[in-house]
Amino acid sequence: MLGGRRILIFTSVFARSPREAWLVDDLVDSLLRAGNLVDVVVADTTRPRPRGLQPETSAGLRVLSVGPHFEVRSAPAKLVAYLLSGLGLWWTARRWTRRETYDLGLYTSIACFTWGVPGHLRRSGVVRRLTLVLWDFFPVHQLEIGRIRARWAAGLMKATEAAAIRSADVVALMSPANVAFFRRYFPGVNARTVVVPPWSSSGDEPVGAAHPDGDRLRVMFGGQLVRGRGVETIVDAAALLREDPIDILIAGDGPEREGLEHRAAGIDGIEFLGMLARADYRALLRTVDVGVAVTVGGVSVPSFPSKIVEYCGLGVPVVVAVEPTSDAGAMVESRGAGLVIPVDDAPALASALRALRSEQVDGALARRARSARKLYDDELSADAAATRLVESSLDGAGLPGALPR
Repeated sequence: MLGGRRILIFTSVFARSPREAWLVDDLVDSLLRAGNLVDVVVADTTRPRPRGLQPETSAGLRVLSVGPHFEVRSAPAKLVAYLLSGLGLWWTARRWTRRETYDLGLYTSIACFTWGVPGHLRRSGVVRRLTLVLWDFFPVHQLEIGRIRARWAAGLMKATEAAAIRSADVVALMSPANVAFFRRYFPGVNARTVVVPPWSSSGDEPVGAAHPDGDRLRVMFGGQLVRGRGVETIVDAAALLREDPIDILIAGDGPEREGLEHRAAGIDGIEFLGMLARADYRALLRTVDVGVAVTVGGVSVPSFPSKIVEYCGLGVPVVVAVEPTSDAGAMVESRGAGLVIPVDDAPALASALRALRSEQVDGALARRARSARKLYDDELSADAAATRLVESSLDGAGLPGALPR
C-alpha cells in the first residue's frame, strides 16, 4: 500500500470502539498501520457524541464530529439531526480543513448525505483526488425493500445522489455486477470505477475451524434484524430441520426481532442471542461451523452482504442466498468457500445445511473452511481494501509525499 499520505474520510458511522467497530474503523486502522495520516469527519445522525474534535489516542489520527449531541428518538429529531449534520459539514468541517492539503479524500454512500462538501473540497484543491466507496444505490434499493415509501420523490432523490457522485474521480464498487449496475443506474456519471469488495478485520482474530467430529452442525447468522434482510428464510428453514442435528444461532437486534421470535416460537434448534459486542460475536463465530448470508428477492440492485467477509476471515464456510443479480455467491462458490442457493427459498437452505452436515461428518467441511480463509486473505481483508483504494485512486496522479501536520 502507498504509505505516507494524508487522507481525509467522510463517514456517517465511525465507532472507535471494539464493541461497535464498523468497516470504516477497520479501514482507518489499516491506513494508519501503513504510515498514513488520517483525518475522519463523522456526520452520525443516529448516535450522539460531543461535537468538535474528539480525544484520540491513535497516532496519526484526528476525528471531528459534526453530528448531533442528543438522542434521536423521533422523526422530527431525525430531521433536526440531518440539518445539524449538514450545517456542521459546511461550517465546521469545511473551515477545519480549508488550510490543509490532502492527497486523497474518501466518502461513503449515501453520497448526498455528505451535502456536497467532499466535492467542494476537491474543486477548491484541499483534496487532490476524491473516491466514493459506494455500498448503497440510493434511492432504488431503499424503495424496493420498502424502507422508503415516498415514490413520488424518487426522481429528485436520484438526481441529488448523482450530483454528489459526479464530484468523485473514482467510484469503488463491491463487485463487477455492481459496476455494471452503476453504469446503468447513473449513466451520466463518468467517474472511473474500481472493484473493492466489503472488508473486515476478522482475519486478525484466531481462525475458527470446522469440527469434523462434532455431533451437531452449528450455524450462525449475524446482522441487523431489519426489513429486507431475509432472516425469515432462516427461521422457516429451522422449522424444516427439527429432526436434524443442526443448531442455528441468530446474533443481532432490530425492529424485526420480535416478529421473528414469534415466527420461531416452538421451533427447537434456533436461538436469538441479541446484539453482541464485536469481540463476543467473533469469539462465538470461531466456535461455529457454517455462516449464513441471506437477502430478499424482488430487488434489482446486486448486493454483497458484508457478513460473508466476517465469516471468511475466521475460516467459516458460507451459505449464500442473494438475489439473482448479485455475483457475491458466485465468488464464494467458485473459491470452494461455500454454497449458493436461491433467495427466499427455505427448503433450499435446509437442504444446503443438511449437505454441509454430511461434509462435516466426512471431513470435507474442513477443506471449505481453509478455502474461506484463503478467499479472505486474497480479496476481503481490510488491508487488501486499503491498498486497492489508495493505489487505484492515486495511480498516475503524480502526487508528492505527505505534508507534516
